Amino acid sequence: MILYDGVCGLCNRWVGQILSRDPKGLFHFAPLQSELGRSLLLRYGRNPELLDTIYVLVDYKSESPRVLSRARAALFVIGNLETPWRFLRILEVLPMFILDAGYSLIARNRYRLFGKYDTCLMPSSDYASRFLDI
Repeated sequence: MILYDGVCGLCNRWVGQILSRDPKGLFHFAPLQSELGRSLLLRYGRNPELLDTIYVLVDYKSESPRVLSRARAALFVIGNLETPWRFLRILEVLPMFILDAGYSLIARNRYRLFGKYDTCLMPSSDYASRFLDI
């Protein structure tokens, strides 16, 4: 499951890219602002008021899910998409502190660069089943 900033223009574009490159339906989504997103963040000891990162709950239906965030979460998603996206996993050779610094730079400027919506966008009917708690 991917928890993302539902009002962020960049995040919504990224979700659209994931949907079109994940034909097996591996990923499900919930906005960080949703009731489900907030409760999951609290369950895993994350601050639901901080909306500057994405989270991936790996094996979220199992008894022992893992929580990934920031660059590690993005790389996990990229690695599970169709080619050519999965080739970007080559970035994993870089130290995580460098990748997270780049992630933070983009996150701090995402609204200015990519826009911000007033409310979370609704998915098209083709993908509605992949979104939880919208």
